[in-house]
Amino acid sequence: RPQGVLGLLSVLGPILYFPMMIFYLELMFHIYMKESLKYLPIWLLFSVSMGFLLSLLAINFSFRVNRIITYVITILFSVVYTVEMMTKKILATYYQLFSIAKTAANNKLTDYMDAIIKGILGNLFGILLMFIPVIFIYVIGRNFYNFKKKWIGLSGVVAGAFVATHLLGLLI
Repeated sequence: RPQGVLGLLSVLGPILYFPMMIFYLELMFHIYMKESLKYLPIWLLFSVSMGFLLSLLAINFSFRVNRIITYVITILFSVVYTVEMMTKKILATYYQLFSIAKTAANNKLTDYMDAIIKGILGNLFGILLMFIPVIFIYVIGRNFYNFKKKWIGLSGVVAGAFVATHLLGLLI
């Protein structure tokens, strides 16, 4: 078992990883898209809040299940932020989640293939930024992220942190 800072990261890593990941994605998204950072404190609170909620999903099961949940959530969030970024860059509008089925049914993506390829090639750096959490958890995160099932009382603390940060975000 690691000692010192690595030992502390081994314990706190599974709890703090998702709050840090979501805040990182949100911050990089806004910086890359050249959007205002005016509401940074609010995203910080809601990112941390959502991260604590996701942490609850990834600390209460067996080593294998916690690892799979962590990897899947990390990949899913990176993909969602990348798709959102590319949609805004290519189509000059944000993707509306509730119109996915309608959009997919009525449009032929092949009509936009040249613009999509140019958009992807022109934004490789932004795509890389959105996939840093995936690279991190697969390459570096294994050294500090302990996927073992955590003490059940810790879940109560994480749930309390979720509620507190969410309420604080609503109040600001």
